[in-house]
Amino acid sequence: TTQVLYQCNFDGLADTCFTTTILMTQAVGVVSGLVPNGALSDVSSITKPTANGEMCILPYKVLSTYNWDMYFCNKGFCPTASNPNSTCATGRFGTLPLANSNKREFQLKTETGGVNGKDQQCLTYYYYMGNVGQKIIEIRKEEVSGESVIIDSVTSSPFNGWAMHRVSFNAEAPGYKV
Repeated sequence: TTQVLYQCNFDGLADTCFTTTILMTQAVGVVSGLVPNGALSDVSSITKPTANGEMCILPYKVLSTYNWDMYFCNKGFCPTASNPNSTCATGRFGTLPLANSNKREFQLKTETGGVNGKDQQCLTYYYYMGNVGQKIIEIRKEEVSGESVIIDSVTSSPFNGWAMHRVSFNAEAPGYKV
């Protein structure tokens, strides 16, 4: 059986998933002739149905003049099976511009200061990584004992949109930090 031990999104006014504050927004870029280098909509565009109850059909072409695939809602709309202009689910996401060699650390914010699980654990997260520059996302687990280990590392995205990543790992005792 699976039990959700921690879940977070940025949709509330004061929601933050981390112990440190980061910028929360609904979009980073706008559609132009250039391939986006920032998320144009929240991850809700790929995880939640539109107003007509259908999922966005991704990728799609925004205009015939653009030769890149769109993996986001465009100005709040996306195509679905029955409507080429369905209203997307809205949400916010945390954003942080990273340049080459920038290092930033964020700890998940939990009620008890750590995650209340042990043994086999699974972390599922969504990320957007623009295609400009070299970036690394590392997920580190810190045990209650103080031992710290990298449990996941991402250096690129399979496409220019939100990507889901899932990693399994072991935790020695409840209270570990991510």
